[in-house]
Amino acid sequence: MKKLLLSILCVCACAFTMSAESVNIVSGDKNITKIATNVYIDFGEDNLMIDNQTLEQYTADKGEKWREDFANDLASALGKFVKRWNKEMKKGMQLVNTQGGEYTAKLVLTGMHWGNAYSAAFNPFSKDGTKLTGHFYIYQNGNVVLDVDFFEVQGKPAISDNARFKIAFERLAKAITKKLK
Repeated sequence: MKKLLLSILCVCACAFTMSAESVNIVSGDKNITKIATNVYIDFGEDNLMIDNQTLEQYTADKGEKWREDFANDLASALGKFVKRWNKEMKKGMQLVNTQGGEYTAKLVLTGMHWGNAYSAAFNPFSKDGTKLTGHFYIYQNGNVVLDVDFFEVQGKPAISDNARFKIAFERLAKAITKKLK
């Protein structure tokens, strides 16, 4: 019985580490987050691929209402990112929506797996939340001073696309700030 339990724990640990997200500092000094105070946050979706399709391909047959909702969901999710970031970095860099400072941050999504509402509804053990891939940059007077890349940072499953999206952005902020502390 002990061997069976130990085997199950080993399999679970291996599965967890194999599906773990990746957040890495590509270049720069993470201490910039202690120097910079109120930093304007910008968002980019340069070459964004959603479930192996370009953004244009993915949204082509969705209709105008869906595209408007997607843009609103994206803005709302970015707000969740900022809120979580500022909570995690209480004594460090705070993200703001006002331009004009010496520093600017830019969150660029290059890949996204949307997730599946049905698996969330019918499987309580599902791990099919939205996954985000891209870069987080900090610029000082137009020059990149910190480049952090992230790969498949995953939110929790949820029935609503909007909820899965927001959860993923919150988890992304938490994963990046953890790396930068």
